[in-house]
Amino acid sequence: LGIAAFAPPLDGAGNSVKAQKALARIAARLDLGVFHPTHCIPASAEAATV
Repeated sequence: LGIAAFAPPLDGAGNSVKAQKALARIAARLDLGVFHPTHCIPASAEAATV
């Protein structure tokens, strides 16, 4: 899954402040997380579709 967003203003690091807030809300709403994935495909199911 990939999402891109941009809207002014930018923070000190050059990141879109509004986009960061929007993406944080989307991630929370969809229960997404890089370090704690909750929506994993079992290895057996993945192998069966190959």
